[in-house]
Amino acid sequence: VYVMSGARNAHNDIAINLVSVFRARVRGTGCRAISSDVKVRIRLGGQTRFYHPDAGITCQPNPRSDTFEDHPAVIAEVLSP
Repeated sequence: VYVMSGARNAHNDIAINLVSVFRARVRGTGCRAISSDVKVRIRLGGQTRFYHPDAGITCQPNPRSDTFEDHPAVIAEVLSP
């Protein structure tokens, strides 16, 4: 898996559908759906990395002023050939 920019329309349609389904599913639960515009911060072995998954869910959301989430419960990545 590697970072790609400039997704095809089909890829974008799938990602938007995932975010829409996730958002509907978590409504009223305290969890939040996230899109690829929100980074996920991973701290492991003294290193910090940021990723941009296509869609996800966090149930321990960071403050709304942050540009990343620390505790994703679900991460979804649309795979393309």
